Amino acid sequence: MIRCVVSQKRRLEVNGPGGVIESLQDWGAKGAPKRPGQWKRGRSAMELARAWLPAVAAGELPVEVRALLDSRAQLREFQPETVSAEHLTRLDSFRGEGRNHDLLLVGSAAAGRTVVAVEGKADEPFSDTIAATLKKALKRNGSNAPTRVRQLCAAIIGVNDDEQLLDAKGIGGIRYQLVHATAGTLIEAEAANAVQAVLLIHEFIGSVDEQTGQPLTRPERIERNARDLAAFTAALAGREPATPTGLLGPFRAPGGGLVPAGLPLWLGKATRVDANRLALSSSVETRQPWGFTAASLCSQRPDDLGCSPDPARA
Repeated sequence: MIRCVVSQKRRLEVNGPGGVIESLQDWGAKGAPKRPGQWKRGRSAMELARAWLPAVAAGELPVEVRALLDSRAQLREFQPETVSAEHLTRLDSFRGEGRNHDLLLVGSAAAGRTVVAVEGKADEPFSDTIAATLKKALKRNGSNAPTRVRQLCAAIIGVNDDEQLLDAKGIGGIRYQLVHATAGTLIEAEAANAVQAVLLIHEFIGSVDEQTGQPLTRPERIERNARDLAAFTAALAGREPATPTGLLGPFRAPGGGLVPAGLPLWLGKATRVDANRLALSSSVETRQPWGFTAASLCSQRPDDLGCSPDPARA
């Protein structure tokens, strides 16, 4: 049942492992990735902070994220109650670090309690493939890493056979980070007693180096990420996605271990385009084999792009 949600702005805060984040400097100190090289202009960590801090301070979501969520009736009027940066989720009983969400939001939408996990991306890859990850894990004597890979793949895409997982031209070619992220999202949704979960890729393209004027994101890498996301979604659905744009789902993972079975999962991508590089970014978007950029592009520049600001009505 879809219920009516009365939208009311409320004061929100971004919380990081080091406490409340009130500025970009705060985010760098309290919620930035562990590797210092990731915290700079044009990389997803800092671009995510620049997009979300002012929006959250105003009790809002970034416009492209709001447009994407509102494109589905079940997710309309999503109002977060908590916003956490670099939130850690335990994935199993094994030792070692779990899933670090760039952002984790818990709140309510039209269908009820909802968890939204955000993975920021500029043109960085979705890490290694399943095949590469499992190969590395198998070389570590006495490690539980191979078992973790098998269990998470079984829980999300229903495959735990090494022959299939090591096939780089098949299931093994899927990016493991997307499996990992989905597992963490569903675990957090169950912990929050949510009725649905969203894994949202927040993409940032078109930033330029302020000194050289050179673009900080490369079209071929953006296209690679779009292909990888499409392949993962096809694995979730058991087929190529019938609708190649927007927020897809709900999918229902097989579950297993700490990952709940059958909890409705939505998957989508919202893109923020640097206004100074809009022409370049628009041309990149048209070459992507499968993308979710319509919501963000239309919401920011509908007149220039000739489309409706609401992708549900486009």
